[in-house]
Amino acid sequence: MTTKIGGKFLEDFQIWRDNKIATQFPDIPKLSAETLTVSNFLAVSTFDVNTKIDIVKDRAQKYFVAILNYYNQVQDESPLNDDILELLKDEKTAQFYREYAKVWLLQVLYHTDEAIEYKSFIRCGEVENELNNLTIGSMMTKQSMMLYFIALKELVPQMLPFIYHRGTFNAKVRTALLDINGTQTVAVQYTRALVDNVNNSNEFDQFKIMELKSKLDLLNPTYRLSNDIIGNNVFTALAFCMSNSFQSSSLNKAIYYHTILKVLKRILRDPGNQFLDLVNSFVKTFGDVIKASDNITQLFNMVTLGSKKSLKNLHVLTFATKATVLPFKAATVDSTFEPLKSHPLFYKFLNGLLCACQIGTIAYCLYNHESMKEFDVTKLYAGKALFVHEYIDAVASNRIYIRMGEFIREITKSMNPVSVAKAFQIMIPRVVDETSRTLISKLIPTLYVLSEDFSAFTSFTKPKIQKRGSFIISLDELDPKMARDVFLLYQKASFSGPLALNLGGSLFGFSIRKYLRDTLVNLITTLQNARKSYPDIPDLIISFIKSQPTPYRIDYDSEDINQLDYTVSSESFYESSNQYIQKALDTLG
Repeated sequence: MTTKIGGKFLEDFQIWRDNKIATQFPDIPKLSAETLTVSNFLAVSTFDVNTKIDIVKDRAQKYFVAILNYYNQVQDESPLNDDILELLKDEKTAQFYREYAKVWLLQVLYHTDEAIEYKSFIRCGEVENELNNLTIGSMMTKQSMMLYFIALKELVPQMLPFIYHRGTFNAKVRTALLDINGTQTVAVQYTRALVDNVNNSNEFDQFKIMELKSKLDLLNPTYRLSNDIIGNNVFTALAFCMSNSFQSSSLNKAIYYHTILKVLKRILRDPGNQFLDLVNSFVKTFGDVIKASDNITQLFNMVTLGSKKSLKNLHVLTFATKATVLPFKAATVDSTFEPLKSHPLFYKFLNGLLCACQIGTIAYCLYNHESMKEFDVTKLYAGKALFVHEYIDAVASNRIYIRMGEFIREITKSMNPVSVAKAFQIMIPRVVDETSRTLISKLIPTLYVLSEDFSAFTSFTKPKIQKRGSFIISLDELDPKMARDVFLLYQKASFSGPLALNLGGSLFGFSIRKYLRDTLVNLITTLQNARKSYPDIPDLIISFIKSQPTPYRIDYDSEDINQLDYTVSSESFYESSNQYIQKALDTLG
């Protein structure tokens, strides 16, 4: 089944949000956008710096649960405020909450240890399928964003001017954070954080990443701004780390050789190429283009694929000096190339060609990660990233790692999120030196989230039909050993953007069940104590379960044999997952 998603719900949300700001904060529309600065924007946060918890998200989730409690007639400590009651005046909105509330309460009961006596009455598989069915469209996502905004204006009203004037302010943010110096500064800080925590399996700078993402998604909830800026930083850091980390392996050597041969042949076919004279000199010196390619490959193997210095010990000043992509100079090029050293483009060409080989290797592995047991020259990458001048120009403009990162990011855009993560998991042990594998692997969860966001952004900007649940994180496809790190990121992610699309109704419900736990446990305790004195008193929870549609429960009094088959759709997604996925899900909720 399919459903049209599109981006209209995001447009409607932003119109609603602007109207709220203009009505409740009338001075903000009068404010000159010129007075808003990027530094002030970055100084405002929705996170508590001590607990590293998004306080706005926390309150918004409590509001969501309060609405569900309202429709389930569960006693709540605080009444619904005027902003929330206004949302519920819309009948479609109210109907969504009414339907979701009943099914969600069954899910919470099933996943609450203290409610174990009720578990055997609930078919949680059917319940969670229905939660996903109820959230196929954009209603839950839009509601989660609306509640996040309501909490935001209460807790962090300093953010509202930037949101309201985003039409002009977003350009300031984009310019400042995509600036060469800005990107390099953030990429260096990010790399340093990874290096410092390389042996800490719980830390990969997720707080800083998600804190910035939360703010950027407030300015542009389509994910475009956050994906461009955070993607730029992360892929720049990836390019820097990878450029120092290629190991001496038969696969790397084969890709280097055939990439060099391809580049030289292409230049020889182009009479106007700026490197034609130099390449002709290579051919003349070594006899033919094949021998020239072989000699350059041997040089690359000797200088760049030898023993590695661990990135843990690699000073980030290497980033500024570009040492990992500019290894060739007079002292590192042997006498075999003596006749060529005087050519004005010789060293620039070698260093640029090395970058092309490195990106060509990454591209080959990304595109062919499912079949990498043996090198296949017919699958060699042949795109724009093999043009040597791209890297020479990038070095001249002091953005070499940025440019290399752009090439890698562009390749991943054509892949689905699971494939991106899987490709890097397969690639790293095959092409990266063992001293750097742990460090570079810490980037994979963030690459996965960036890929998820890009897929969502693409769907928002193209009016196409999406498959049912196509945005929801697939627990079956997600690599179990990476799942925990992915969910550590999502646990920090806020609802300033359409995050709920990735979670779906069941994962979202699972993540907010903690807000009902104490109330539910108190109710169960009260019922248990009451039954001690009054054994015949009705069990309100059993009565609630029996009042729900037949597919969601097991009726032991029924004569229908299928009703007594407990195994039919009774397992929750948590129970049907392996231990790694379960540990990952534990971090989410």
